[in-house]
Amino acid sequence: MKKIFILSLVIMFFTTACIAEVSDKRLIQVVAEGKVIVVPDTAVINIGVKNEDFNTVLAQKKNYRETDELINYLKEKGISEKNITLTSFSILPIYDDEGEKIIKYVATTQLQAKTKNTQNVAEIVDGAVEQGANVVQGIRFIVGDPEKARQEALEQAISNAKDKAWRIARKLEVELGKVVGVSEGYSPITYERSLRAQSLSVEKIPELPMGEVEITAVVNIIYEIK
Repeated sequence: MKKIFILSLVIMFFTTACIAEVSDKRLIQVVAEGKVIVVPDTAVINIGVKNEDFNTVLAQKKNYRETDELINYLKEKGISEKNITLTSFSILPIYDDEGEKIIKYVATTQLQAKTKNTQNVAEIVDGAVEQGANVVQGIRFIVGDPEKARQEALEQAISNAKDKAWRIARKLEVELGKVVGVSEGYSPITYERSLRAQSLSVEKIPELPMGEVEITAVVNIIYEIK
């Protein structure tokens, strides 16, 4: 059964439903939410290469060469250059047990690649490892463009708020007037499923379930009472 990971779009609000006197006006205030479930459509791969050498220049050269090979491989797999970015590059000295003498240097280059080919992401990473990639920081599945789902969730929330206000007014035997206040808000959507691996040089990555994303919109609407 797929796991559902919830991303709540939180706003500040008062009581879920209340009737109050404000500035000599009788008001009904309701809070409601709408939910839309979507399947992630983009995989984000954080991958790179690491090399060691006694000479810092040689360590750099090895990394430059293997990074170029990795980028070319990712392009061959259909990932465009604009979706491949350098996230970090470092050269660090490694000292002996006494911490006095440098015994080697470690050069590390990390890339981030985005692909819509979510079904074959494990195969892409396996191939990258075979090509020489030896740093895999993580694989994430995200919603590339969540705006449509956000708007659908918002429309549901507004509809639910209207229905809730109408039911409250009916129970109280009052009539709803015009809307005098509305608030809503969104929080950033990140990833829903991820895999972190320390070393993939021996074992292959299993097929990864993407799961589902539940996008929730919340609205706070205030009505006048006629």
